[in-house]
Amino acid sequence: MELNRFNRENTVTRIYTPKVRIYSKGIISLNQAFVIETKFKAGDTIEIVQDTKNPKDWYLTKNSKPNGFPLRKNATDSGLNMSSRGVCSKIMKSLDKEGDHSIACLISTNPINVEGEDFYAIITKSIYQ
Repeated sequence: MELNRFNRENTVTRIYTPKVRIYSKGIISLNQAFVIETKFKAGDTIEIVQDTKNPKDWYLTKNSKPNGFPLRKNATDSGLNMSSRGVCSKIMKSLDKEGDHSIACLISTNPINVEGEDFYAIITKSIYQ
């Protein structure tokens, strides 16, 4: 008999990958992996940005503008979230996901810098429920 042992030491139980979840009810949730890698924190403000030439391409940018969406701690984990039913609706519509309860996508932790501002790509080609 040849046995293969699995235990906590040799088995990865959870792989942390930076993700964003968009809920049709108006919540955008950034998971713990994204928050840790980017050093975002509760109280930071963000904007969600759409590429007008490629309407399925969305980005997130941190800023200090008073009209940005404030991030707050998730109730269940170490992630962050923000609220905007309007933004969530526009994202879902642009991705032909209007009837879904929520979608999740990978999100880049390596920002694209445009005119001195960092934009984190929401990788919409990676959508899953």
